[in-house]
Amino acid sequence: MLCWFCSIREAESGHAFKYEMHSTVDAKKNESETKVAYNIREIIVPRCMDCHNRHIRVQFTSVLATIVAVILLAAVIASLANWSEVWIWGVGLGLSAGLLAGILAVRYYALKGIRSVRQAKVDFPEAIILREDGFKVGRQPRRLPKNYINDSESIEKDKEQTP
Repeated sequence: MLCWFCSIREAESGHAFKYEMHSTVDAKKNESETKVAYNIREIIVPRCMDCHNRHIRVQFTSVLATIVAVILLAAVIASLANWSEVWIWGVGLGLSAGLLAGILAVRYYALKGIRSVRQAKVDFPEAIILREDGFKVGRQPRRLPKNYINDSESIEKDKEQTP
């Protein structure tokens, strides 16, 4: 099987990209809580070792770019607030801007010619079919009210006991 990300090399099982999608199956409400059961599917996207290594590099550069962007923002705020000599923050601003541009260039070239992990979550054929059936990315919704409980087993038991 070919790697889905590059469509060139053979995929290796140890390097496959895996993620989960969910859909709500059932919800049962009582006075104080709502029990929600989810249908969870694991998506396995075939990937070669080279694409896997490139995705790791992109993930690392994304974290690094975020850190440098925070330093850049701090340098801008510090220079506007006159916390110290302006030239010190100017040097920090220049270095941070240059580093950020370099990091983003590395990220761009690392993904050149292959699909990104984000694209796999959107464009992988199995994910498209599941999304049409109401599935969403993740094991469960990101934000649940405090009184929600994900309890698939007790909902199934309640269904069996109900005539």
